[in-house]
Amino acid sequence: MTDDAGTTRPDHREPDGSTVARREPALTLTERVFEAVDRRLPYLFLVPALALVAFLVVYPVVRAVELSLHEVVLINLSDQQFVGVSNYATVVSDPVFATVMRNTVVFVGASVLGQVAVGLGLALLLERRWLGGRLTRLFRLAFVLPWATTGVIVAFSWQFMFHPRMGIVNETLRALGVATPPTWLNSTRWAMAAVIVATVWRGVPFSLIFQTSGLQSIPSRLYEAADVGGASPVQTVRHVTVPLLWPFVAMNLVLVTLFTVNVFDIVFVMTGGGPLHATEVLSLYMYETAFDVGAFGRANAVAVILFGLNVAVVVLYLVAFDRGNGGAR
Repeated sequence: MTDDAGTTRPDHREPDGSTVARREPALTLTERVFEAVDRRLPYLFLVPALALVAFLVVYPVVRAVELSLHEVVLINLSDQQFVGVSNYATVVSDPVFATVMRNTVVFVGASVLGQVAVGLGLALLLERRWLGGRLTRLFRLAFVLPWATTGVIVAFSWQFMFHPRMGIVNETLRALGVATPPTWLNSTRWAMAAVIVATVWRGVPFSLIFQTSGLQSIPSRLYEAADVGGASPVQTVRHVTVPLLWPFVAMNLVLVTLFTVNVFDIVFVMTGGGPLHATEVLSLYMYETAFDVGAFGRANAVAVILFGLNVAVVVLYLVAFDRGNGGAR
């Protein structure tokens, strides 16, 4: 039943079967205001977070796009001349840019594969608890320490370990019979491998934590059912662990790739992009364009390209994961 004010009231059924509409008092103005505020309160709580995202993410991106379309020199940022896409054309036509993009692809691909694979392997190894509970927790804590260390400290540590005369890497190779170990950071052949090793070493703990949380979310009764059904360890991993762990691996890949694409500190400290641009990646190229060359507009064009690369990576991953989930279904 609906009263004159348009408010629906639940009917009351009498013992004889007849129904009588309940008369409830209409809401006062104050009650209506409080009800309206209550409905909109969750959205109001989102306003500070949205404002922070707009200030820290949206505005810098818009500003970078704007500056990339202008000729801006570092010594006089107020003097800006609109040049359109000429900065992008200059960047793409730079012979070094092709080398930088190739280095970025190699660096990101190898580093991401190493971080996720080693992290997943360690998570599987420690989850079996063959070391015992206390030792497992101790090893997990030890493996997490590199992630808590700043990139600059990691870079200096590995720079010293790869030292051609005093570094532990070459000392170990000499002890194994290698007469002339490579000069890692001064070699165009081996410098990228050294930087990748340092990046993987620092990034493995994040993947370890991520995959450990995924493994611990799998109910133990599923493994017990697999054992009762006579499944081999390989079959258990294939049909139980992998399908349930896949969402964690997918998100781990996305985050690790985004972290690695934007790595700057390790490369900058260990090699500075050298020798002969052998380890120069996109983030370092952007820095050098801005502060070594002084072409701030061109550096923002590189920043926009780097941002586009991040977006493209996320989209490609999401499409691949969606297709994979569709195939699984």
